[in-house]
Amino acid sequence: MSKAKSHIMIPSRKLAEWLDGQPGTWWNVDGDPLLTSEVDFPCPSEELADGLRKHDGNIMIFTRKRRRSSTSKDLNTLDLDDLADTENPRKEKNILAAWSGSDIEWLLSEDKEMAEEVRRTATESIDAKATN
Repeated sequence: MSKAKSHIMIPSRKLAEWLDGQPGTWWNVDGDPLLTSEVDFPCPSEELADGLRKHDGNIMIFTRKRRRSSTSKDLNTLDLDDLADTENPRKEKNILAAWSGSDIEWLLSEDKEMAEEVRRTATESIDAKATN
């Protein structure tokens, strides 16, 4: 059973700006040949944001959630957190997207496990240096 999806169109730089506001998060992209050829995944939010900034294109963000309005002036107040699907055991953000003009849909997924591992490794490294 498939549910109909609506979408909004945003500039790739808007998605990059949103990722800039997600410090300490790690991300995977599955299905996009453009980004997966340029960025090693999983990666921190800032690396993915840099990858998105290299492309001046529009991205369709698909959602099953209803938005109050879809006018272009709403892009300044757009909250992708509200559009992200978090219905999974770890409450990770998942966003289904496609580049404008492409029929290839790709999944942007938060990787909380990797973020936790990086924090744990950094803490252990700092602790080890402090004891020496």
